[in-house]
Amino acid sequence: MVPMLWGMIPPWYSGHYTSHGLSTNNCRLENITTSKLYSPSLEQGKRCVVLCEGFYEWQTTKKTPKKQPYFVYASQKPVAKVEMVQDWKCGEFSMETGWSGPSLLFMAGIFNKWRHEDGDWIYSYSILTMESNSHFSWLHHRIPAVLSSGTQVAEWLNYSKVSSGQALNMLTPVTSLQWHPVGHGVGNSRNKSPDCNARIDLSKTGESKASQMMLSWLGKGKRQSTSDEQEQGAAKKPKPN
Repeated sequence: MVPMLWGMIPPWYSGHYTSHGLSTNNCRLENITTSKLYSPSLEQGKRCVVLCEGFYEWQTTKKTPKKQPYFVYASQKPVAKVEMVQDWKCGEFSMETGWSGPSLLFMAGIFNKWRHEDGDWIYSYSILTMESNSHFSWLHHRIPAVLSSGTQVAEWLNYSKVSSGQALNMLTPVTSLQWHPVGHGVGNSRNKSPDCNARIDLSKTGESKASQMMLSWLGKGKRQSTSDEQEQGAAKKPKPN
């Protein structure tokens, strides 16, 4: 297990790692073998598996005044709910039955090891994506390359015995993903509340009172921060002679 920065830093880049200006969170499967950014890592066997509880996707294939976000995750056991924090805390593991809690999502990734100007090494990665299948295309036209079995995970990581061509060929759009609608509060990166994963009922008009209060609070904080910055800027501005 290695912590990595999401968004691969270009191997040739020599500036500050946050300033390369490229969008590298996702890597298109169709272009990976010809990409100057991703193909070197692929050829060097720098394949990784990205673990997460799930990801958010905004419905882009349906023309609506306000696009609806969804929380997308791996297929779950009937007794476990991925959006419930207590289910993660109460889960147990045994050699006989395995993990009893919610299931993580495993996605195919590509990574690079990049040296910072101060000498430190930084690991960064991109998630492989592909065209959606009929199971997911109603929500979005692209889908992450999900590894749906332990065998796939092992083969994706086994770069010494499984060639890059073989590894790429085993990636296909899965039908095991599940999802549910969530509040629009997920659109604000300052919102770290566990309620971001909470299921909402689309049959009811409007969002929950708690979600509306959260959005109002986040918006107030943003306005206050902007106001403070303006006041500080005005205080520093020299007076005209």
